[in-house]
Amino acid sequence: MKIMPEKEKRHALVVFFLGAFVLSAVEYFRVGGFFTQEYEGTDERTVYFSSLESLEHFFTEQEYSLKAWQELSQPVPRLELSSIPTSWGRDVAPSLTVQKKKSIFLMLAIPLVMISNEELNKVRARLLKLDADRIERGTGLWLEELATTYRLASDLTGEQRLKKLIERIDAVPVSIAVAQMIEESGWGTSRFATEGNALYGQWTYQGGLKPLQQREEKGDYRIRVFDTPLDSVRAYMLNLNTNPAYGNFRRSRTVLRQEGKDLSGTGLIRTLTAYSERGEEYISSLKSIIRVNNLERLDRAVLQPKPLYQLKPTAISG
Repeated sequence: MKIMPEKEKRHALVVFFLGAFVLSAVEYFRVGGFFTQEYEGTDERTVYFSSLESLEHFFTEQEYSLKAWQELSQPVPRLELSSIPTSWGRDVAPSLTVQKKKSIFLMLAIPLVMISNEELNKVRARLLKLDADRIERGTGLWLEELATTYRLASDLTGEQRLKKLIERIDAVPVSIAVAQMIEESGWGTSRFATEGNALYGQWTYQGGLKPLQQREEKGDYRIRVFDTPLDSVRAYMLNLNTNPAYGNFRRSRTVLRQEGKDLSGTGLIRTLTAYSERGEEYISSLKSIIRVNNLERLDRAVLQPKPLYQLKPTAISG
């Protein structure tokens, strides 16, 4: 084996790094910002993007199209956005056309709702296989934890508890969840969304972001903050599935299940008047969002089995 002299080694290293720099620069300007992928296994990949153009380039490479999802001609990909960049609401979204802003937001929001629904459906499927009179110890402990999470009364019999859990642990139609996300977060541009990944404006009296104008009669309430947008979606669904104010929503959903019908956003949206003090006006607004943005068809959409793409913005500009 020939040993390269030290001078030649240094020369080779310089050539290598210069070449790498040139290729990186070419790629940067080609896609409008750095866009890289890390493969963490066969089913999960991390994608870093530094501009809106690089994110769109990723969509194009994967042949992801909002139109295809709405036409049900392509499964919805597993995309999990790690956080909503502050610049989205401050700089990027205001610079886009209305249609482009909507498209980018929906392409990121729809997978979050479907992933959260899938998690609920997996738990529900396990519950449906149980026999209330014959529950093993391990399953019993799991049911106790679920009963606590889903706020069930402690004096229920095993059969009553199982029935209540099956009623509460169920999916939320994609059209409803996305429409409310749009209404509550202003297409992800609200301060609560960009500073706290809060997509549904859920209140809390412990920590959180303080509204600029609080209503004194409501006390010192805040808006909950979340580690990720997906956590916000999970909390929203837990709220719909546990809060007494949405009992009519859950009962109507159960009836649809018993009749063997699909969960329909337009069929269930009327049960959520309690979500906002605006009441019927709020429901009318949600119906309009669903209709104008063709969201109802997504109630029948299918989630792509794999891979899961973890989307991590390093910075984002228009």
